[in-house]
Amino acid sequence: MRFVIALALLVGGCASTSQLPPNARSIQYDLSPGLMGDYGYSLTIVATGQGRVEEWSRDPRNWKRGVTRRWDIRLPPDRFDAFEAALRGYRPAGDVRLDDETSCRSYTPDAPTVRIRWSEAGLALGSLLYDFGCDPETRREWADRLLASPRVLGIPNVPRSR
Repeated sequence: MRFVIALALLVGGCASTSQLPPNARSIQYDLSPGLMGDYGYSLTIVATGQGRVEEWSRDPRNWKRGVTRRWDIRLPPDRFDAFEAALRGYRPAGDVRLDDETSCRSYTPDAPTVRIRWSEAGLALGSLLYDFGCDPETRREWADRLLASPRVLGIPNVPRSR
């Protein structure tokens, strides 16, 4: 009997605390550092307010990426709506990449990047990959708004942003 209880506790402890609904409207926001940066995060949130945050950093000895912290969040659905509204002007129809010399008038390599993916009912609605070295003078306001957008979620200990 003790074995059954121990096994149930072990299996229960290994299960994810929540599963994000696969067909819900969702936004995935990934911030990656530039070449010399050592910190980034991924945030996924669905319209119900459920979400997951994963922070990672690079080991300064070998520059390998490793997850440092991962946690589930539960927010009021209106926070998702606010996040979606903050990003509305940046959501493309299809996929847009602004991350190299061919897609930017001026380009500085090795800057941080943000990748945002919108989906609903399991279908990709659009994605934006923006490298902050792409037209940095003309897109400064753009960059500031993209970096600040997760703040509307009001997540305690939200990963660092500018």
